[in-house]
Amino acid sequence: LSFVVGKGFTKSDTIKEFVVNETMLRKLNVVNFNEALGKKIILWGKTGTIVGVVKDFNNLSLHEPISPIIIAPIKENYRNLAVKMDSKQILTIMPQVERIWNDTYPENFYSSSFVDDDISKYYETERVMGVLFKVFAGVIIFISFIGLFGLISFVATQRTREVAIRKVLGATTLELVKMLNGTFLLMVFIANIIAWPLAYLFVSKWLSTFTYRIDLSIWPFALAMIISMLITLITVSFRSFKAARANTIDALKYE
Repeated sequence: LSFVVGKGFTKSDTIKEFVVNETMLRKLNVVNFNEALGKKIILWGKTGTIVGVVKDFNNLSLHEPISPIIIAPIKENYRNLAVKMDSKQILTIMPQVERIWNDTYPENFYSSSFVDDDISKYYETERVMGVLFKVFAGVIIFISFIGLFGLISFVATQRTREVAIRKVLGATTLELVKMLNGTFLLMVFIANIIAWPLAYLFVSKWLSTFTYRIDLSIWPFALAMIISMLITLITVSFRSFKAARANTIDALKYE
C-alpha cells in the first residue's frame, strides 16, 4: 500500500491507531487529508487515532467502486493473512505458514488460496464469455466463408456467358475479377455499417457493468470491417479469377 500522508501502525498490543483510504475521507467530506491525521474515530467500539492515509486500491472486482476502508490492528478480527513468497519455495513455506497460523489461532480453521486465483474468480464470467465468443466467432466466420464461396460460385455460373462475352469484347481478367468482386464487397460494407450500431450498443451495455472501464473507440469496429472485407476479397477473388480464366468457347458454344 502507498501512503498519501502519515505512516503505518506503531507496534503495540493495544488498538490505538487506524489507517484509512482516500475514499473513506471523501465520504467524511475531508478535503485536506493532512487534517485527518490525529482525528479520533470509533470502530466496533474501539477508539483510535488516524495515523495514515493510503491511496485508493481496488479491494473488490472492477465491477465495483472502491470501498471506504479503515485498517485496524484488531487481532480478534483477523480473518485473512497475505504472505508474499518466492514461487520456488511454495512447497516449503506453505506448511510453515499453516503451522504458525494454527499456533496463533488454534480456534480458527486454516485454509489457503493464491491471490491471483482469487482475482481470477472475480472475472470468471468474462473469461467464459471470452472463450465462447471466440468459438462462436470462429464457427460463424467458417460458415460465412463457405456460404460466401457457394454464393460467388452460383453467381459466377449464372454470369458465365456474360463474362465470356466481355472477354470477347476485350475485357481483361483483372477487370472481370473487379466486376465480380464489386457487388460482394459493397454488400459486406453495408452489412458492417448496419452491424456497427448494434455491436456498439451491446459492448457499451457490457462495459457499463464495470465501474472502471475503457473508452469505446471506433478502431475495433473498423478493424472488424477490414478483416471481413479482406476475407471477402480473398474468397471472391479466388472464385472470380477461376471464372474469368474459363474457356470462352465453352461458355458460348450453346449460344
